Amino acid sequence: MSLYYNLTNEQVKEMVDNIGTNFLYQYRADNEHTENIIKNSALWFSRPSEFNDPFECYSILSSFSDSDVEKWLNIKESFLNATTNKQAEARNRAMSMSEKDIKDYIDSKLNDILICCFSKTEKEVLMWSHYSDKHKGMCFQFDVEKDPKLFISPHIVEYVPSISPKNYFWEHTNEFIMQIITTKCYKWCYEQEVRVIKYPDETNINYADKGKTFGFKPEALRKIIFGCKASRETISKYKSLCAYNGFSHVTFSQMQQKKDGSFKLEEKLNI
Repeated sequence: MSLYYNLTNEQVKEMVDNIGTNFLYQYRADNEHTENIIKNSALWFSRPSEFNDPFECYSILSSFSDSDVEKWLNIKESFLNATTNKQAEARNRAMSMSEKDIKDYIDSKLNDILICCFSKTEKEVLMWSHYSDKHKGMCFQFDVEKDPKLFISPHIVEYVPSISPKNYFWEHTNEFIMQIITTKCYKWCYEQEVRVIKYPDETNINYADKGKTFGFKPEALRKIIFGCKASRETISKYKSLCAYNGFSHVTFSQMQQKKDGSFKLEEKLNI
């Protein structure tokens, strides 16, 4: 799936409009991996198989008929442009595919894709608990407009109560894969997740690797928000890391518990 990096202003605006914000957030614990984001100006993109939900990229295939396969073949340019003999070979292979064959093929496609996960909110208490070391870590704010090359393919996750069976031969392969990687159980809806996806022509990843880092422009990182339990030492360390690694423009704030009994967080600016 080829993507264009030299986006026009209109294309960047459309990208922002599609996700509903130009700011995306990533919750982090204080550890070496988080330090390296600043030291290397790079974010880690993972294979879907490395995610923490066993239902990630989960799909149920419905039954299919020979006519479904025939319709599917006739929308594939490679099939239509092939010789008669090659078409016959391709038809025989497709007609003989079992459900396991299709799932194995889907898994091979998923294995080529890398994903970096973000949230549209910085104030979700559960996210601070789960991903920021029980509020002792931080949350990075990124401005997608400052580095459209990195954030060129953001997709909002759809949350559903259950997975409906899908007929693989009713869909284009890329559309089928996209539905799988952007659908999660509704119980995760508090995450308000946006996934930035890198495709095979961008990843150039070895089969055994679990993921890969992609560099970002330093100006894309706008703010670091510390958790309400972050220590002074942690705050001081990341301020220094930013100062010495080209992130002097980054601002700092800290979450604190609201005093109105609402179980919500509010942000204390410019700490």
